[in-house]
Formats: sequence, structure tokens, C-alpha cells
Amino acid sequence: MDGLEPQRDEHRENLGNIDQMIEFEHHDRVLPVPLSDRERLEIGEDIAEAQMKGEQAEKDKKAADDAYKATIEEAYADVSKLTQIIRRGKLDKPVQCEIKRDYRLGSIRVTRMDTWEVIESRPMTTQERQMGMQFPDKGGKAN
Repeated sequence: MDGLEPQRDEHRENLGNIDQMIEFEHHDRVLPVPLSDRERLEIGEDIAEAQMKGEQAEKDKKAADDAYKATIEEAYADVSKLTQIIRRGKLDKPVQCEIKRDYRLGSIRVTRMDTWEVIESRPMTTQERQMGMQFPDKGGKAN
């Protein structure tokens, strides 16, 4: 006997139909069961895979965080630059200017071509006072 079958003994048989008063039902319960070597190996492989997934997710998150951080910093730098423009009420742009070198007076004057405002006026340096000599080239024209 393996202990799972109902035991029949003389005493029970003398009781007659007592077995009809016993009911059996089977169902599963979750209970602790020792692991086999194969199950241990499979769980170990699952742990290794989960570890790799976690590490990769951390790397992906860091890369995304770095990308977002750079985007955020760039956006705030743009905001700062644009705020300065608003505060000044002016925007730096290329403007055509005229440079006038007056060798008689020894001065240089820079004038904006959009407003005709003189933005720089100064005396020439000694080196700037040296006018280039105009020599004719082989075609007979002066340089």
C-alpha cells in the first residue's frame, strides 16, 4: 500500500455501507515543491536574460536622458538669446557699410548704408596713411 488508497480493514467492512458516506474531491493547490536540477538551470537562464534586459533598458534610458537633456539645454539657450534680443529691442544683422579713407584729412569714417549713420570715425594710423602707389600694369592701366 502506498498510503493513497483508502484502507479497508475488517472493522470497516463490518460497518456495511459506510464508504457511501465518504466523498472525495480533487483540486490543485499551489504548494512549495523542491526544484529539480533542470528547473534550477532554466530559472538561472531566465535570471540572466532578465538581467540583460534591465541593463539594456538602463543604457537606453541614459541615452534618451542625454538626448533630452541636450535638447532641453538647447531650447533654454535659444530662449535666453531671444530674451536678450527682446530686451535690447535690436537684432544684430549684416548691414552694408561704406568705409571712406580721407588721405588729405588723415581720417577713416565708416557709414551704415541703410540709415547713413556714421558708426566709426577715427584718425588713420601711420601705416594706413601710406597710400598704395599706382603703377600701370602691362596693359597700361593703373593698379
